[in-house]
Amino acid sequence: MRYFPLLCSALLSVTFTSSIHTASAADKAVQIKAPYNLPVKNIDFGYNNPRNKFQSCPAPKSLPPKDLEIYSVYDQNDPTRSSIDPKAEIEYKRATRGIVAYEQDLIRMSNNYMRSRAQNSAYAACVLSWLSEAAKIGAFTGDANKGGIATRQWGLATVSSAYIQIQKDPFLDPRHKGVVEKWLRRIGDLVIKDYPFNSPLKSRHNNHLYWAAWSVTAASVALDDEDFFKWGIHQFKLATLQINPDGTLPLELAREGKALHYHLFAITPLVMIAETAARNGVNLYDFRQGYFHRLLKQSLKALDNPSYFESVALAPQLKGKDVKPSQLTWLEPYHARYPSTSTKKWLKKLSPTSLRRVGGNTSLLYRK
Repeated sequence: MRYFPLLCSALLSVTFTSSIHTASAADKAVQIKAPYNLPVKNIDFGYNNPRNKFQSCPAPKSLPPKDLEIYSVYDQNDPTRSSIDPKAEIEYKRATRGIVAYEQDLIRMSNNYMRSRAQNSAYAACVLSWLSEAAKIGAFTGDANKGGIATRQWGLATVSSAYIQIQKDPFLDPRHKGVVEKWLRRIGDLVIKDYPFNSPLKSRHNNHLYWAAWSVTAASVALDDEDFFKWGIHQFKLATLQINPDGTLPLELAREGKALHYHLFAITPLVMIAETAARNGVNLYDFRQGYFHRLLKQSLKALDNPSYFESVALAPQLKGKDVKPSQLTWLEPYHARYPSTSTKKWLKKLSPTSLRRVGGNTSLLYRK
């Protein structure tokens, strides 16, 4: 069978589920660290620094909604979900415009705080204010259809990443932090419930699951939550067990003309989970004899020559000249840990790489 059977994925989930809360000491994280270095604030450079005068924080133009009814951009009559429906794409952009604007501005402010080396508390306070406003209305925590579930996990990844970058600023209001952290925990619990191990849906076992796992892992850092951390590790292992010996993902190959596109999309959250785990003493990169490296190398190779992907997916693929920086944000952390001529070449071509769901500007976050 050309594609990884869904039943196998479900059986693997059963195998590992019982161990989520009984992980070995090697899988235990204490004071969970972020997947990138967070600057330490010099208290002497707080509000009194004349270069750091507190500016007024603009109100967000929009807030993410509580309920999430969002529909796919793909033609629902296409079983491979590789053909975009122009009308559906217009509706999707309309439905998500406010969410995207909020998340982009939020991450931009948190990145500005990182860029200031944690010296500009104005950015941190504004990020916390925006997060608190979203928390008060229960953004992302209401009813959600299939597209809304995906939006919820991407939202959790973004808001958790923004919070991670500013939460250690000593001038932040602890009451607002408490409100935000309670909200992040609520979203994380919902994301986990959105992905039952025995779901018959392919989207509960493919790249959607990996993004859900990264969002919960990001929340684990923001909340120092060991159970969230273990859940993310668990899903990473399931993903790695799906990788074929040739370094391809069967459920992403099923997207035919979008196969390479979705391999790159799937790799991004998996690298973020692996990097978070590595920072906390857990080596996921080499799980299952390093099959994860095969996945990354095969996907990068395809950007230079997609012929192999085209032969196994039976359709033309994304060309390297058309790849966007947001599709290779995972290169910065991976190259920092495993430098190679291939990763260096693509970073030189595409930097700075940035995607709000992984913390924004990864070139900023991972380069020394």
